[in-house]
Amino acid sequence: MAKLWIGVDIGKTHHHVAAVDGDGRLVYSRRVANDETSLLTVMAEVSTHGRPVCWAVDVTTGLSALLLTLLWRRQVQVRYVSGTVSFHMAAAFAGENKTDARDAVVSAQTIRLRPDLPILEPSDRLLAELTVLTSYCADLVGQRVATLFRLQELLTGISPALERAVDLNRKAPMMVLACWQTPAAIRHAGVDRITALLRRSHVKNASQVAEAMVAAARQQTVTLPGQRAAAVVVGQMATEILSIEQRIAAVDDLIAEHLDQHPLAQIIGSLPGMGPLLTAELLVHTTA
Repeated sequence: MAKLWIGVDIGKTHHHVAAVDGDGRLVYSRRVANDETSLLTVMAEVSTHGRPVCWAVDVTTGLSALLLTLLWRRQVQVRYVSGTVSFHMAAAFAGENKTDARDAVVSAQTIRLRPDLPILEPSDRLLAELTVLTSYCADLVGQRVATLFRLQELLTGISPALERAVDLNRKAPMMVLACWQTPAAIRHAGVDRITALLRRSHVKNASQVAEAMVAAARQQTVTLPGQRAAAVVVGQMATEILSIEQRIAAVDDLIAEHLDQHPLAQIIGSLPGMGPLLTAELLVHTTA
């Protein structure tokens, strides 16, 4: 049977599959839905045109997860054609402007001509999972930064002294603001009550934080315009930030568990300043 090289342009809902023979002639081209039944049908159809040598994909994230899993279960070799490689190889092949069909053909022709491209292995699932986790962690950190910036702005409109009194990047002040947001409310709560709240959550320097916030609250007796509405929003934002921080901590734990399975993680993690998140991000970006 003729040898075939198969390229796939990966999409969210649909892929485009193209196959070329040993002479570079296009023998198969089809758009296929990203579902198991459709992909299995295409695999069967492609095999009627010859013996597949290998497949190629241009994406290794979750968009290609189903296809890769089906191919690996059949012990099919899969190579990765990066966007940079595809861009440079595209100039060597005549045809219409960039389309999904043409991109699939370029990937097929590329693996036919370049056997040096990286082979994807089922073990790459670990990196795929780290990619998901690090990306999600980055999203959470971005949400926290944006929410904190808005909270600081609103808190300044309630009490500038209170906004300056403590480091709002720390957990303790956020716990206080989730309960009391205005100078009057914080004065009414008092040092002892605030300290008790923080100590129940095993916060260090609980009494110092409480004293600093109450002292700042005592510096202002007037009520600023919009304070009532701002206080409601600040309380909700503080609660949201605390929730986001819990989710970040949970993701960090998952990342650490995954790193325990990677052979290079311990070496990279031993470098100065390389915590679990930075180690995972380095592995993801250097092997993508």
